[in-house]
Amino acid sequence: MRFALYEGEIVDIDLCLSQLSDIKYTEEMCLKYVRGLKEIENFLRKSYGSLMRILFIFKLTRTHCFVIYYREGNIITFREYTTHLVSVRRKADVYKMSLLWMEYESEFEHLVEASFARESHEKEEYFQSVSDRVRKIIYRDTRYNIDYLYTAYVLDDKKIMNTYAVWLYELMVGIHKKRFSKEQTKEYVIFHFEAIKKTIPEVVSPEKCQKLQELVEGAQQSIRDYVPAVEVKQESRYETEIEEYMEALFQKDTRKAVGLIRKYVERGMNLDDIYVEILSESMKRVGELWHTAEITVDTEHYCTSVTQMAMAQMYDFLFDGKRSHKKILSVCPGMELHEMGARIITDLFENHGWDSIFLGAAVPVDYIIEAVRENQPDLVTLSVSMPQHLMDCEKAVREIRKEFPDIKIAVGGKAFESTNGIWKKWPVDIYSKDARELLARADQLCG
Repeated sequence: MRFALYEGEIVDIDLCLSQLSDIKYTEEMCLKYVRGLKEIENFLRKSYGSLMRILFIFKLTRTHCFVIYYREGNIITFREYTTHLVSVRRKADVYKMSLLWMEYESEFEHLVEASFARESHEKEEYFQSVSDRVRKIIYRDTRYNIDYLYTAYVLDDKKIMNTYAVWLYELMVGIHKKRFSKEQTKEYVIFHFEAIKKTIPEVVSPEKCQKLQELVEGAQQSIRDYVPAVEVKQESRYETEIEEYMEALFQKDTRKAVGLIRKYVERGMNLDDIYVEILSESMKRVGELWHTAEITVDTEHYCTSVTQMAMAQMYDFLFDGKRSHKKILSVCPGMELHEMGARIITDLFENHGWDSIFLGAAVPVDYIIEAVRENQPDLVTLSVSMPQHLMDCEKAVREIRKEFPDIKIAVGGKAFESTNGIWKKWPVDIYSKDARELLARADQLCG
């Protein structure tokens, strides 16, 4: 028997395919459409110990499909897959998870639920006064907090948790600046962590409790000690170009924004400068504006999308130069979705004669290894923006080094800046925060 989900009901897929005339997608088309199939398979392996059969259902739009899993003839779970949202439904339980969230052992899953329940109870009057949407946001934030706690615990790096706590406080100050004072926001964020700290002994095994509670206490103290840095604005030599490009982005004028980058190229501006000093710097500023709630997430995503479009039009120029007969493979490991940095690096190397293979975002470690084996690059670069994905990055680094000892490995990305130099413990050849520095060191190392 093959199962399907149709109009909210689980039915026989063969019966549906034979009787329903409005089916527009075959199983094969669905399989080709859904991005992230291998991540789903990995989730099943980790969660259930063996790979179950996966059936993709035809109720599919440009961003949605349903996935059914069964073992020994019984349906055990299904997922609704979207570009930004995954739902895992087990019997009557529903867990809302962003693709940025991680999978970890059950006691940390229980910690999410129990911490949220504690906060709901201790702030019962407040929780009753807010909408379901706000309660879901608080639940989401609890999950994110424990994502970072788990990462800091596994990697034994308290700086990850401390840096995140300050980042979260800054974000909340921006979001609530019209409703609460900074001090009120500080008290709330500290209380939010307190609910987690109190819950830890109730659901986590005793040997982990002390370390986890110390990590939470360190995060709370980091918020108490936080003093905003004095900003010293350093204007770029391309300040005019950055400002006019960002103005076009915020006006939602796609044609103008893309045309500006084309104009800079035609003007004879150095391509490296366009990538690093205009596009990369613009995206950095866009991220900072989102973090301070000056722009919303939809605007941030629009800016990223248009910038990727602007970069794509430069490919004709990237392939014009003399080839160096060296090859780079760039990737964002695990469930890391932020690919802009890796793409800029890849294009920069291509502009300097390297052949490039850009695998993009959210690539499982197994498939990174397969790609390295198939393509035999001189250099593999792994880019990580969110610390939750550092564990996948480390796994990839160690497996590449073990199987391909002569291939050079470089790591970088914002996530590493929130660690105590964690890359120093890994068998990597290069760590760099700067694309041009990485290129120079790679040219020297790969001769």
